[in-house]
Formats: sequence, structure tokens, C-alpha cells
Amino acid sequence: MKLTLTALATAVALSVSAGSVFAQQEPDESIRAELGAHGFTAKESRITQEGTENVAKTEQGGTGFADGSYSNVKQTGDSNVSEVTQEWKTNYSNVMQNGNDNFTRVNQLNRNNFTYSWVGQSDGNENTAEVTQTNANHSASVIVQSGNENIATVSQENHAYGGGDITESHVYQTGDLNSATVTQNNSKDSISEVFQVGGYNTANVIQIDSGSSVSNILQNGDDNIANVTQTNSAYSESIITQTGDSHLATVNQSGASQISLITQSTNAAIATHSQSGGAGNSATTLQY
Repeated sequence: MKLTLTALATAVALSVSAGSVFAQQEPDESIRAELGAHGFTAKESRITQEGTENVAKTEQGGTGFADGSYSNVKQTGDSNVSEVTQEWKTNYSNVMQNGNDNFTRVNQLNRNNFTYSWVGQSDGNENTAEVTQTNANHSASVIVQSGNENIATVSQENHAYGGGDITESHVYQTGDLNSATVTQNNSKDSISEVFQVGGYNTANVIQIDSGSSVSNILQNGDDNIANVTQTNSAYSESIITQTGDSHLATVNQSGASQISLITQSTNAAIATHSQSGGAGNSATTLQY
């Protein structure tokens, strides 16, 4: 069994090949239509800033069960910052930052429906992006960073009414000081993708108490490390691929059924799998 990535990742239209930069597009308008299908009402904010000391802050809240929020922020050049806070039924945030001192923080607090966050930081410089999503049936986060001081942190927390359907996180980083941390908690299915290509890579993924947990990490070059911890899932799957330089990979999985594959290539490879508590365990390590 392998969980397939949802329509959000497809709609974002990202592609990656090792050693190249990621193709990057803004989200397809079909997502906009999808929000409408889930009860989204017309509460919209659009901010565009070009040049010098940009700052943007958006706060959207709701009082009715059908309320939703749509935020679009585009900042081009210089000292970008952007913070988005959304609360209530259906939330969608799109932040695009092109160049210079980027920073983004998105905080989405939901009431029993859908939460989407898309952050694109391109043309380099001091990137950071943080996303926190809480109490949705379906939480999805996509972060795309292209060059320089990248860090990305995503935290997705449980549905207040007994566990949401899906929490998914997609982090794509291309060059320089990469890091990525993803924590997902208490949904039926948790999916995490982290792609890092060159730089000081690190990635940490922890998925806790999900029905199914799937983690896919690809690191391409330089000081790679990857750590995945998945606990108390009925099914856990981890795929780590590291290609060049100072590899290390550690996977700890617990719960009913686990599959783990680690592939490492030349340089300082080390790999550790720990799998526990279930029938049908499988682990494969390939080092060249």
C-alpha cells in the first residue's frame, strides 16, 4: 500500500529532477473552485507589493459554520515579510515572495473542514516559511523555496472532533542552507514529502497517531541528514533517498505494519531502521 498524493499537490504543478531546480507555478484556479465546493464564502484579501521594505499582514476570522477565508499575498523584491492568520471553516492562503529578505508565517485555525496553505519563495535570499494548521478535516501545506538561507517548518495538528481525514505536507527546497521540519498529528492519513537538492540539507519528519503515515524524503547533495519518526500508525511507510556527500538517515516506525526503504549513494552513508510491533515488517537498505 502506498498513499497517493492529493489533488492539491497536482494542482500546484511542481516537478523535480535531481540536480535541477524545481519548476514553480502559482496554484491552479481549480483550487479556488474546489474551495467553493466545500462551502467557501466570499471573504477575500489580495495584497501585492513591489519593491523595497515590504510588510503585509492579513487576519481573517468567521462567525458562521459556512464561513471561509481566501488570502493572496504577492511580494516582489526587498525586505519582504508576510503573516497570514485565518480562522473558521474553509481557509486558503497563497503567499508568493520573489527575492530578498523573505519570511512568511501562516497560521490557520479551522472548524471541521478544509485548510490549504501554499508558500512560494523564489529568486533566493533569506527564505524562511512557517505554517501551522489546526483542527481541520483536511490540512494541506505546500512550501517551495528556491535558493539561499532556506528553512521551512510545518506543523499540522489534530482535528478536534476525533481525527481529520488527511494531513499532508510538501516541502521543496533547492539550494543553500536547507533545513525542513514537519510535524503532523492525529489524522486518518498523514503524508509528508521533503525534497532538498543542494546545501547543508537536514530534514526531520515526525508523524504521530495517524491511521496511515507515509514519508518521502529525497536529498541530493552536500551535508545530508534525514530523520523520520512515525509512531502508533496502523501502517507506516518511509522512503529516503540520498545521493551525494555526508549522508545519514534514521527511521523509527512503531505500530502495526511498517515498510522502510533507504537508498544512499557514494560518500559517508550510514543508515538505521527501527521498526516495531507488527506483522509483515519490511526494511531495505541500499548503499553504493
